[in-house]
Amino acid sequence: MKRIPVTIKNRDYLLYEPDDISRLKGMVLFMPGKGQRGENIAKIEETGLPRDLAPNLGGHESDYAVLGVQIPTSKSGYWRGDVYTWDDWLKDRYPQFEKTHLTGLSLGGIATGQAMNWPETRDRFATYGIVSGWLPSLNTKMKIEELDKYRGMRVKVWHDADDPQVGGARNYGSLGHLLARLKGDIDISIEIYERTAHAAWNNAYPNSYFDFLDGKELSEYQKGYAAGYDSGIEGGKIMKSVEVANALNLKFD
Repeated sequence: MKRIPVTIKNRDYLLYEPDDISRLKGMVLFMPGKGQRGENIAKIEETGLPRDLAPNLGGHESDYAVLGVQIPTSKSGYWRGDVYTWDDWLKDRYPQFEKTHLTGLSLGGIATGQAMNWPETRDRFATYGIVSGWLPSLNTKMKIEELDKYRGMRVKVWHDADDPQVGGARNYGSLGHLLARLKGDIDISIEIYERTAHAAWNNAYPNSYFDFLDGKELSEYQKGYAAGYDSGIEGGKIMKSVEVANALNLKFD
């Protein structure tokens, strides 16, 4: 992967691009967590996709171009205007692709979930990858027409069952709600881990996330990881979204 410093509206970011641009499959906008805010863009390589893709760190190869962004410490979260600016920049650089894949971890994962509610979001983003973040908050009293904006979305959540910072209960309820009400009109799934605390991104990125973009089933690594947990080995547990819905036994009006 090539590590390319870029400047967008007087702020520095990092772009990771395949060495062979002819094999490019798409473009990803990655938003890091609260701890990576600041003015030193190298901080985003402490974790997540930038760490995995940086040639001198993880060295992972990908067929996707990934723009790693950063917000200043003075900001408490991601603003829609900034996200759309970054998205527009990607579309200008890679006009062959109509939509961007949006993902983030922790604070960035929360923003990715929030983006599902933003105007024009379905016209901009092909997928939403929420890592240690939250889906939109939904409740069983919502009318079916209030959920129309989620139809046709492709969404995946990676979360630890006992995340001490971003609790998973909200995700389970929202996911079960979307499954029960929209049925086949939304492509949504979740991977639940245990013993990863708040750092589910160490398992989500890069392999599981890129498998999601490529529409692959669970990899042999992921299956082994789940089996490892079930046999008492330190690891995690992966549940399909339908299993989550059944386990919750949610009831809707």
